[in-house]
Amino acid sequence: MNLAARFWSKVVKGSRNECWLWKAGRVQGYGAFWYKVGPARAHQVSWELTNKRAIPKGLIIMHSCDTPLCVNPKHLILGTHQQNISDRDQKGRQRTTHGTEHPLAKLNDDDVRFIRASPLGQRKLAAQYGVSQSLIHRIRARLSWAHVA
Repeated sequence: MNLAARFWSKVVKGSRNECWLWKAGRVQGYGAFWYKVGPARAHQVSWELTNKRAIPKGLIIMHSCDTPLCVNPKHLILGTHQQNISDRDQKGRQRTTHGTEHPLAKLNDDDVRFIRASPLGQRKLAAQYGVSQSLIHRIRARLSWAHVA
């Protein structure tokens, strides 16, 4: 089976305008496909197979449909990393969590207030709360947990 046939056999195709979903392996929410010398994102391979050329240096493949598993060439466009970030932000797809909303948070708002007011050194506070000294520094400098007054 040639490369293109092997690739497209792993896709559920809809109509020309619908998302064509990758049904094989995934990495970080994107389709994964062994391509050339190693793993690649399926939407990038789709673009290269369709356009019969490599993705130009300094550019990436963006999804106009905002569906990471989509490999429909009509939904894939060239862009810069900054354009992709701007597109994400304009569409409200940025998932940010702050403070106790973050699933790995070890501190709460009261802990942060205490850390900022405490005369104890970074090393002692870090040991007391089970966090790094650099986090203590970032909290005191308001680089982390800036939303806490």
